[in-house]
Amino acid sequence: MSDSHHVHRCCFSLGRHEHLGTGIWVYGRSIAEALHEIDIPEDFELTVLTSGPREFHDTLKAAFGANTHEHLHLAHDNTLPNSRRLGYLADTFFSTNQYSLFHGAANTLPLFSKSKTVVTIHDLLQPFPPLTPDSLYLKARLFYYRLYYRWLLGRADAIVTGHEHTKKLIQEHYTTTARVKVLFPPLLAPFLSSSITFSESNQEDPPHLLAFASTDPRKNISRLLKACTNVSLPFSLTLVSNNQKTTEFFSRTIQSLGLTKRASLLTDIPTEELLSLYQKSHAVLFPSLGEGFGYPAYEALSQGRAVLCSEGILVEDLRHHVGQCAIECNPWSSESITEGLEKVLQLPLDSERMSSAAHEVRALLDPRRYAQKLLELYQEVCS
Repeated sequence: MSDSHHVHRCCFSLGRHEHLGTGIWVYGRSIAEALHEIDIPEDFELTVLTSGPREFHDTLKAAFGANTHEHLHLAHDNTLPNSRRLGYLADTFFSTNQYSLFHGAANTLPLFSKSKTVVTIHDLLQPFPPLTPDSLYLKARLFYYRLYYRWLLGRADAIVTGHEHTKKLIQEHYTTTARVKVLFPPLLAPFLSSSITFSESNQEDPPHLLAFASTDPRKNISRLLKACTNVSLPFSLTLVSNNQKTTEFFSRTIQSLGLTKRASLLTDIPTEELLSLYQKSHAVLFPSLGEGFGYPAYEALSQGRAVLCSEGILVEDLRHHVGQCAIECNPWSSESITEGLEKVLQLPLDSERMSSAAHEVRALLDPRRYAQKLLELYQEVCS
């Protein structure tokens, strides 16, 4: 290899996460795993950095397996692993002196850094939330995030985001000299390699719908459940939650709305089981009030399943490919969601069209494609 002074040492920091099912962790993990499959130039060394609980590092280590790559390394920052808030504070003062480029993949960068910096901005929902804050705490929180993102975007040499809409918001609300590059977040490998299968539904069994439970008002699950009470067509609904507290909350909601015969809840589902749930469903429901990207919609489409989603959530590069496989609704209107539910329940099984849409999604959201484009961005920033 050439003189070590000419080697660009880059850090891809995945940040801290609450659990293995968060969208930002899925984003980072899919790219990290794909870096093993692309050619890394001789003058680059990449370190994938995990932080916090050891399970995140161990998950990647297991995914990498026995594969070794001369220019790719896996590291873990064990500082304050059991406290996310204190851990975030520690990450603020993380030293990047050993790197020529540092990429914060979870809306964060160290406060002090002499290296070049890239930051992934998944969305601007914290400084510009879809719901007006109604308490002094939430107003103060919004003020803090507006100042924080002003610093963050001014600090970065390059900004990566997953949606043209987020790029427009960045350019509208902030002044930055950084290049803003749109790269669509990739899917995890199991969603790309699974078989796309269809089976004729039993006339006695109602169409099965799938949604993801969250108490975050932005996810709009309470309005979705209210809309379900007005649907005249038969259906069954599974809500997947990532923690017991959320499951208990929506269990009470389902009971109060009289949906116990139609809706059920599952908690903390591993990827393999989640993939099976997608494949068994007729459609996935995703009427979110705001998203940076919105993984459930694309995961559903990648399996040849229809999706009911909010207007404008799907990226334009895919919208014309998926056609009627995606039914859009106004997420602020229960009546519009109900109409969308009726439409999606009446969608005929068109395996050819849905398979075509699935292949389009898989091709566009291939993590190897993303990893290659990300590496090209690193080269531009370092040059």
